[in-house]
Amino acid sequence: MTRGRDDNRVYVVTDTHDPAEARDALEGIVASDRADIPAVVQRRQLAQQDRQPPHLQPRCQVPDWFHDLRSDAAVDYREAREALDDSMTTSARLAETFVFALRRIADANTMCAPFDTELNDAHETVQQAEAAQRAAQQGLDHSGIRGRRQARTDRAAADDAVAGTRDLLAGAREKSREPYAQ
Repeated sequence: MTRGRDDNRVYVVTDTHDPAEARDALEGIVASDRADIPAVVQRRQLAQQDRQPPHLQPRCQVPDWFHDLRSDAAVDYREAREALDDSMTTSARLAETFVFALRRIADANTMCAPFDTELNDAHETVQQAEAAQRAAQQGLDHSGIRGRRQARTDRAAADDAVAGTRDLLAGAREKSREPYAQ
């Protein structure tokens, strides 16, 4: 109900747009509520109602399966979170292991560097001796009767050189075995 300077108005809210139902509701209100509440009291009551927390009402009916689905989703979330935490822990541990392995490799390379040079030199010497052996074999294969004796001698010398360089390589490998094993 509103009070105005020129006229007073009464607003009634009903479920339908039927004016007869609005009149019936208004008659019931006028019959039961005869007290004239001043505007100050009305404002005070409205202010008290405004301070109270509103009553939450669901917008729609919650399906029966919703709570089960929500609890399953919460379990899935917890499991995924735990798996992520475990994965991050494993990743950090692997990163530490990787850094440690890099340090060990650097130390091993420093320790094996003198042997690497000796091994590389021995490999090159063996390759050169094998190349000379192949050349001597080709010389023997393509030699005539007169040059055959010299070609056999060259081939035997090349075989001895290959055997000697392979012995040097085996010795270099033996020296470097312990540092490489570490």
